Amino acid sequence: MKEINWKSLSLSLIISTILNGSVGSILLIQYMNNISFCFNKILSNINNSNASVTIAYCKPLVPLWVWILIFLISYLVVTMILYLLIESQNRRKK
Repeated sequence: MKEINWKSLSLSLIISTILNGSVGSILLIQYMNNISFCFNKILSNINNSNASVTIAYCKPLVPLWVWILIFLISYLVVTMILYLLIESQNRRKK
């Protein structure tokens, strides 16, 4: 088995954290906006007879655990790809 180049791995982890952190925060903000919009809609319709319909309609399309799973998988994939790219560049220099 090949030895891990820790310098390349740490660099790819830093870049991957920056990329996925910004994407993940945007996804989380969108998810929270959807939830707050739904709560506002429910509170405005609380006196109406269609409040139960509003609650059923406002469920998020994708649950939060699915977003977290997608985020973690993409984090690992991006880290591996960046590590391989950095290692291939290091081999070319030698």
